[in-house]
Amino acid sequence: MARSKLDVINGMLASTGTDPLTANDTNHPSYIKALAKFDEVNDAWQGMGWWFNTTSPIIAPTTGDEIVFASDVLHIDPLLTDKNYVKRGNRLYDMDNETFTITESVECHVVRLKDYTDLPPPAQAYLLAHARYEYFLDEDGSRPKLDKYEEAMGRAWAFFQREHLKNADVNIFKGGHGLWFRSSYHAAGINRSVARQAT
Repeated sequence: MARSKLDVINGMLASTGTDPLTANDTNHPSYIKALAKFDEVNDAWQGMGWWFNTTSPIIAPTTGDEIVFASDVLHIDPLLTDKNYVKRGNRLYDMDNETFTITESVECHVVRLKDYTDLPPPAQAYLLAHARYEYFLDEDGSRPKLDKYEEAMGRAWAFFQREHLKNADVNIFKGGHGLWFRSSYHAAGINRSVARQAT
């Protein structure tokens, strides 16, 4: 059975003995408190970037010569290593020229915030365990119950990490080190070609 965000909220509340809420209780103080903690944990964790929420699109400038992206973008890293572009609000900013004006398309490493119901089951399970642990830590934090929630979070994390490594196909040629290796190798190849040219 698929979990909903309300299921997670009720799982968090149950850790402190609070009765479960319904979809009509979104204004209840307990719901508001648990939701705030869930959002805090969820945004920070998804912002790290995982196989299910990370892409590398090429973003074209708008008619106003700006690189604009959607509000669900948690992190964006332009892959143009010779450009000093950074995220400011929902736009890229050119640090070197101190302007939002960018006239070229930019390939970016993008991390997006996904709705809880769209997460794969291992991600849902870990997020539930993590949010429940953090909520109980704030509201009560007493042992041995805290230890049990920490152990449950550890088991969920181990399973999730196995799924991430399998789905992300992690190797030296991906990620920041891979990008550095490819650019360095390409530059070295150019230098070798220049060195072989007849004078």
